[in-house]
Amino acid sequence: MSIQKKSLISTLKTAKRANLAKDDLGAGSASVSPAVKNPVRKLNTATKSQLAAKSMAASKQLAASKNALASKQMAARKLQ
Repeated sequence: MSIQKKSLISTLKTAKRANLAKDDLGAGSASVSPAVKNPVRKLNTATKSQLAAKSMAASKQLAASKNALASKQMAARKLQ
């Protein structure tokens, strides 16, 4: 099962638990936190740029490791 499917299933289970807890508490007996009211949180600009930087760093690291592997394979072929 892909990571995206697992993440979606986990999110749905969490939302279901939150809805059940909200129903158990009753509408008038307690207030619901904003996180439960709106489980989808918008990312602010700083968070977006941090995620973009992490993604860029991971892409560069992947490219570097692929280049290193290709270099090793070429060197091994030259020795044969």
